[in-house]
Amino acid sequence: MAFVPQGGRVRFVLVEPSHAGNIGSAARAINTMGFTELYVVNPRDRDYKRNPEALSFCTRSADVLFSSMCVPDLQSALQDIQLAYALSGYDREFGPPFVSLTEACLEAKEALE
Repeated sequence: MAFVPQGGRVRFVLVEPSHAGNIGSAARAINTMGFTELYVVNPRDRDYKRNPEALSFCTRSADVLFSSMCVPDLQSALQDIQLAYALSGYDREFGPPFVSLTEACLEAKEALE
């Protein structure tokens, strides 16, 4: 099976990132996977697109960094989104049910077909 980039059909959202370098790294990862759309919700550094660390860490993915959308809240970032998944390093007592990565990938693949 060949990988077909989904361009604007897939959106990555960072919520309240505290370090601009992490935004640059995310832009690099997103670009490496063939995607382009990054939304940044309420970042600590509102001028992250010009932050030297973000620029350094984005490594040849400045286009993704510069075209990223800075929005005030998660609702704005998810506007017009039909299917969303969240990743966290913490176990949550409340919220939607846990879905395995394999199951999430299969669901997303079906939604994109």
